[in-house]
This record gives sequence, structure tokens and C-alpha cells, in this order.
Amino acid sequence: PLDDSGTDGGISISMGSGTLTPLLIRGVNTYCGPTYISFTSVYLGGAGRLPSGTALTLARAAAEGRGLDLDAVARYGREGVTGERPPDEIAIHALRGGDVVGDHDVVFAADGELVRLSHRATSRSCLSRGALRAARWLAAQPAGVHTIAESLGL
Repeated sequence: PLDDSGTDGGISISMGSGTLTPLLIRGVNTYCGPTYISFTSVYLGGAGRLPSGTALTLARAAAEGRGLDLDAVARYGREGVTGERPPDEIAIHALRGGDVVGDHDVVFAADGELVRLSHRATSRSCLSRGALRAARWLAAQPAGVHTIAESLGL
């Protein structure tokens, strides 16, 4: 089967989000200086779960890249007077509305600069293409648990 980090509710099978996961792990290890990591995601108005499995997979990749446990450092949403942000905190914000298939941004914010990585699914057809590619790859693999990134050779 395919799995991405125990996301409790599904993963994106698009090739784009599968590519973004290893980029996040590498990015947090190579980006110089202290940075704050934040995620924003937008989803279909009628879907039920926030954040999505894809958002959690990406956040877990960022935490893994820093050697952290996401459950210990995640902060979902903000309001009121929050005080200074802890340096290891990973902020996760989710919005719902319209016919958005999936829109994910991760921001690395440091003094003097900001780096943003994004994936936008504009059609569900990208999910079909990713699933078919992963299925063809998976058929030739030994039994076990694999990731979308592995099916892409990353």
C-alpha cells in the first residue's frame, strides 16, 4: 500500500504534492539561519476534514527535516494576543470554500527574507494521473509500505 507518515485520513496522490514532500525535508535542512515554518491550505467548501491529509503529510515532512515531532510543535490557527512565537513551532492554517481542489503553501520566514513553496491542484485529473502512475510502479515493488515520493523516484 501507499502511505505518507500516518496522516489519519488520506494522502494526495498527485505527482506535484509527492514532489513537494522531499523538497520540504531538504529545504528545512539547507535553509540558513533560524526560520519560522507556516502552512496555509485551501480546500473544497463541501469537504469535511481540516487540515487535510496532504497538509499533515507536508507538515510532518517539515518537522522531520528539523528532527521534530509534529504533534509536539504544531499550532493550528491563531487568535488573540499570542505572544512571541516559539522558534520550533510549525503553524498550520486551513481555509474551506468554493471549488478549490487543493491549494497548499509552505512559508519559511527568516529575518530579511521569505521562501514559499506551493502546490495547487486545479483539477482532480492530476489525482487520477498520480494514482495510475503509482499503481504501475507499485505493481513492480516488493510487498511493503511505500510513499508517493518513492513512486516518483525521489
